[in-house]
Amino acid sequence: MYQLVIADDDELIRNGLTKVVKWNALGFEVAASAASGTQALEYIKKHRVDVILTDINMPEMSGLDLIREARTYRPDIKSVIISGYSEFEYAKSAIDLKVESYLLKPLSPEDISQVFARLKTELDEAGEGSAEENRKIKREYELMQLLKQKVDSSLDFSRLVGCEKYCELVFIKIFEGTTTNEYVENIDGCVEAVKLALSDYFYCGLNRIFVALVRPDRLGVFLYALEEAFAKYHQVNHRISIGKEAYSRSEIVSSYWSAVELVKEAEKSNLVHYNREHSRFKKDWYVLHEMKQKLYHEIEAAQPMCVRESVMAIADLLRNYEITDACYSFSNILERALAYFNIEDSGRFKLLGDEYGNLPQYEGTYDELLTLFQKDINELMELVKSSSDTSAKLIVNQAIQAIEDSYGDKSLTLASLANKLGVSYGYLSTIFAKSIGKSFKGCLVEVRMEKARQLLVSRKYKIYEIADMVGYSSPRYFTDAFRKYFGISPVDYIARLRGDGESDRT
Repeated sequence: MYQLVIADDDELIRNGLTKVVKWNALGFEVAASAASGTQALEYIKKHRVDVILTDINMPEMSGLDLIREARTYRPDIKSVIISGYSEFEYAKSAIDLKVESYLLKPLSPEDISQVFARLKTELDEAGEGSAEENRKIKREYELMQLLKQKVDSSLDFSRLVGCEKYCELVFIKIFEGTTTNEYVENIDGCVEAVKLALSDYFYCGLNRIFVALVRPDRLGVFLYALEEAFAKYHQVNHRISIGKEAYSRSEIVSSYWSAVELVKEAEKSNLVHYNREHSRFKKDWYVLHEMKQKLYHEIEAAQPMCVRESVMAIADLLRNYEITDACYSFSNILERALAYFNIEDSGRFKLLGDEYGNLPQYEGTYDELLTLFQKDINELMELVKSSSDTSAKLIVNQAIQAIEDSYGDKSLTLASLANKLGVSYGYLSTIFAKSIGKSFKGCLVEVRMEKARQLLVSRKYKIYEIADMVGYSSPRYFTDAFRKYFGISPVDYIARLRGDGESDRT
């Protein structure tokens, strides 16, 4: 998948571009969505990004400035600009930047699909980065294949994870550094020391990169053994990352790539963890996991009473643990909820750590901690409701636009439109009625009748031609619908327009 960053200060458009467009089918993944050019640039500095999709007019930094700055960090990055008709002259200045394409508002999924299908072809032909970068990517891919083969052929997953129900995936990378003989010898010695530390665990290695699967109750001992190995070769640059927890064999590949991506980020420390798992709290994992999933579904369904009950059930379970473990667990629930609901604004939550992964230092009582957690959950519910409302409005707008564009299609139904927009029949029916106060069918009839009236007024077409043009399979059905809507038949409507009772245009 090619990595895409979306930058637009209009939250409605930004969320719509992120959620409504089927990026995976186009060969892209939305790596980040930013409310400003500054935010987008900060992400691009630290991550591999293939394409920027940006509004041309944003506060702080315009889309053109974002593209200029981004290319100082990623020279091969491609860009697509969103602009309104009033900004088109301004957009012409992007020619010097060799912007790949323009998308004019209002945006349509078809236009986006055409532009990004072409971009994918160009990216495929150009290849991803330099030969050296390709070599590194190939090596990481080969190691993943080795791991997968070893897991599939010899690993009893339930035996590996034991009662913990999941395993930790640890990725280790030793950087090449300088080419002096002494340094090469140090690297070779370091590689052998790491292999020795790994020998008691399930691992694979390829050149200077390694991956190990470790039971969570042995993670601390494992990391200590690695620390001891690297301590003897302190001048050797290295990075250790811990990926997403793997609950089954099928999740090992996903966990592997999450760990690889952490290593590629700007180095903040030699050890980084995908889920900020620094706590020893692992007991009652299965029960807590089920409680978390239930809580997320209740928040999504906007059931405040059920949410309160789930919060108290989680609180009762955690009350028996150390305050630091409880604090970690509450924070972890919130952090995963933000990922589940695709919410980026973590700064509104008291119990979340900073961007470097440091958990808050909590020194209060358990009841005070619970109060903070309850307030954060309430804040989360408000954000989810707001986000859901915005997404629903965007989908309804897309549906209305589809009706305007395809009212003449006799096969247009609520089911076909729901399938086109990637939502369920029931959901689209509900949000349609809630947002505009009428059903899909009522809206479709309204558009067809208004278009039919305009065609009748033009006096260019016969009634059977108009019936076909506005989506009716027979003139009789059209006549019945027209009479029901306007209280008069099309023939009589024409006669009134002429003022003479003529009705020969049947």
